[in-house]
Amino acid sequence: MNPLEDFLRAQRDQGVLESTGQITLDPSRALDKLARHQLQHPGLWLVKMVQAAVSGGASSLSVRVNRRRLRVAFSGPAVFDCDQILEELFSGRIATDWTTRHLVTGMRASLARVPESMSFAQISADKNRQFVIRPDGTELGVVETLPATITGETTYLFELHKAGEEWKLGDSLRATLTQTVDEIGALTDRCWMSPIPIRLDGYDLPRYFPRLVGTPPPGAFFASEFHLASPSGLGFCPNFRTHDPSHEDEPGVFVDRTPQAEGTLIRQIQPAEADPLGPFLGGGSITQYWPPPKPVPVYFCHHGVVVEQDSLTQTCPGLELYLSVEGLDFDLSTMKVVRDQRFEGRFQQLVQAFVAHQPVMHRYMHSLTPPVPWTKMVGGLAATGAVYLGVLGGPGAGLFGAVSGAVGGAVLGALARSRGDAVLRTVNIRLGKLRGAWRLSGQNTI
Repeated sequence: MNPLEDFLRAQRDQGVLESTGQITLDPSRALDKLARHQLQHPGLWLVKMVQAAVSGGASSLSVRVNRRRLRVAFSGPAVFDCDQILEELFSGRIATDWTTRHLVTGMRASLARVPESMSFAQISADKNRQFVIRPDGTELGVVETLPATITGETTYLFELHKAGEEWKLGDSLRATLTQTVDEIGALTDRCWMSPIPIRLDGYDLPRYFPRLVGTPPPGAFFASEFHLASPSGLGFCPNFRTHDPSHEDEPGVFVDRTPQAEGTLIRQIQPAEADPLGPFLGGGSITQYWPPPKPVPVYFCHHGVVVEQDSLTQTCPGLELYLSVEGLDFDLSTMKVVRDQRFEGRFQQLVQAFVAHQPVMHRYMHSLTPPVPWTKMVGGLAATGAVYLGVLGGPGAGLFGAVSGAVGGAVLGALARSRGDAVLRTVNIRLGKLRGAWRLSGQNTI
């Protein structure tokens, strides 16, 4: 059992149930537990900041990091009030709206890093406010040095000043270096699906799908990709590849003729009207080559970040799936989705959307391996051999060349046909598994 869950269960009877349905716990005890145990990994607090920016409608986010200080800045609508966030931070409550919950969860978890100070600022045309938290108390005031802001938007600044002196001989070099490695690792591993640009120390953080199935390994003898495509042709966010009608065999299936290109498309899946789940974002890709990659990854996305990475068992090799879990229930960590009937229903909707295009993928893969033109190959090589030896050789050389060419053509044709048949058998087997059982392993690997 998670230490936080143990604590909340023990304290629930002592808390106060508010009219909003929130449970208010003893603030000092709750804050300590929430800071140290709500997030499993130390760098995830920065990921929560990204989620807060994405869910709050920010237009961009930047991160500046060094050994002693980490700064996060994002601009967008005025969704946070500095004074209210400070109150929420020390209230012992778990916020009900996701935007505030992401931000406050990240702040609380950052305090577990035992910083010298933590600050949060709200800067706009009509408000300039910040609070600074130090071990000896909390200070409210204004931002003395105003950064450049975007007209009509509110800029939010979060800074974490870490305790400790510069590294000296005899100190643990590993401990020194990993003070920021956790945050950077979490940012790059989980935020590549962000719909807003993220700049890390002045450089754009790559926002693309890992394409674990999109880069053929050495020795691969064929490769072709398929992506679920939105009927409108619009991707999940602008920087992803847009729709190209010339590469579409049928509506809803995107055939990528450049297998190693980055990016893919996520579409909005619209269930039946009677389905209570409603529309959601989901996507997937399949790459055909040999040998196939294992395992088959499934990424769960919530407000622009990967919260979990699972895998499929006993299904088509070469798959890669992306599923938005927004609107579903999460555990207390806010980074693990509750796999109930609603979750299972959404996952099956994604599966059905992908499996429905199996015939199109099947026809396209068969079109890549046309039947070998036996008569043309044999006749062509026979004629070539006859002409070549007829010119260079003596009497009868033309006949010998024709026979040799015909035999060579038959052998090459048989080899080509055998190879083509092997490819088609592999295609048939793999695509046939699309209609099999799609089961998640239930193990989070990130």
